[in-house]
Amino acid sequence: MTSAKLRGPLRLETAVIANFVPADKAGVYVLGAIGPGGLQSIDGVGRADRDLADTLIGLVGSNSSFMFATASSPSEAFEMECLLYHENMLTGRSPHPVAPTDSGVRCAVCGLSG
Repeated sequence: MTSAKLRGPLRLETAVIANFVPADKAGVYVLGAIGPGGLQSIDGVGRADRDLADTLIGLVGSNSSFMFATASSPSEAFEMECLLYHENMLTGRSPHPVAPTDSGVRCAVCGLSG
């Protein structure tokens, strides 16, 4: 299992994303709000198989902050997304992550591929 070492929380704004998130990298993100002590409430998790920065820019306005981690491949990003999904008990609140097309990878926690 690949653990996600998240950076943030950061404001979900185009300029912040451009300054902190590398372009053309796969990765995962957590959306939410910055609370007391800088901790973030978790509203959802997601991933980008090709360009995390571009994906996050498309989400500007949907939440106030985000945390992120880059991945070496879409399959690694899926593994990290699954861990974040299960660790934050999003089961029943949002659909389980779907594996990248034709990857054959399954969730290390529950065995689903999507």
